[in-house]
Amino acid sequence: MRQTCSQPRRGSCPIWPAYQGWLASLPCLYSRSTVASYNSGVRRYLWTTGIKSPAEITRQSIQAYLSGLAYTPGSLAQERHAIANFCRWMVREQIISADPCVDLQLPKIPKHAPYPLTPDQANQALTLARQVNHKLGLSVLLALKTGMRRSEIAQSDWHDFNFVGKMITIPRSKSGRARIIPLNSILSAALLPHRVDHGPIFPNRRGDYIHPNTLGHWLLPVIRQMSEIFSAGVAAYGPGRAWHRFRATFATRLAEKGVSPYTIMRFLGHAEITTTMRYIEMAQGYDEAIELI
Repeated sequence: MRQTCSQPRRGSCPIWPAYQGWLASLPCLYSRSTVASYNSGVRRYLWTTGIKSPAEITRQSIQAYLSGLAYTPGSLAQERHAIANFCRWMVREQIISADPCVDLQLPKIPKHAPYPLTPDQANQALTLARQVNHKLGLSVLLALKTGMRRSEIAQSDWHDFNFVGKMITIPRSKSGRARIIPLNSILSAALLPHRVDHGPIFPNRRGDYIHPNTLGHWLLPVIRQMSEIFSAGVAAYGPGRAWHRFRATFATRLAEKGVSPYTIMRFLGHAEITTTMRYIEMAQGYDEAIELI
């Protein structure tokens, strides 16, 4: 059985001097949170691979380690940055002759649009959300009726909701541009009793905008009770992926009603139509329409 270092410790393996020297150099260059993140990333790599000396740190071992992680692309990039920082320091200190992280590509993770919910599943999720708290109920309804992103819902302001003109203005989408979404009567009736002149629609205890992760935390009880529906997305991407299913549901329902993909693209705030098409399930009737061509 191979012996590994649970984490680099004095005298436990030859990697210790390099690890300790690198760790000591970080505080004068980075914030405490960055130091903690880099430290955790390098320790995980060393422990998982069983590396005991700097000479064992190779491009192949790093690539194999990253490929075996069930991480999001962003988390994989953070892990690579930590290991690359360690390797660059060892090159500068002439502990190793070459940096194995140069031009190291992250593993390709296939992008899959979240599956939409059926009408019954959407109603069930909305009912459960309302049982958690009224803010979650309103935010889930907002996602289902507008396709807004979780971050956009968390940062939504009453000033952006025009109840007379029946429209919602998103000042800045992910693409960097503003967009307008229709405000339907169901959503309008649900929001009006809580309406104020200005300020966050979902304020925290200090009256500021809530963090998007708060919405994810609120949704966890709903995810647990609908585990058969949400479990695959949550296992791979967390509650944020579950929120994206509401967004996909909005897009799919519009497609089923015959709304143009380009109109849906504008509502969702996508920069490319190809992104929108991944969100749209093949609506009923499309197969029959093809036969008429």
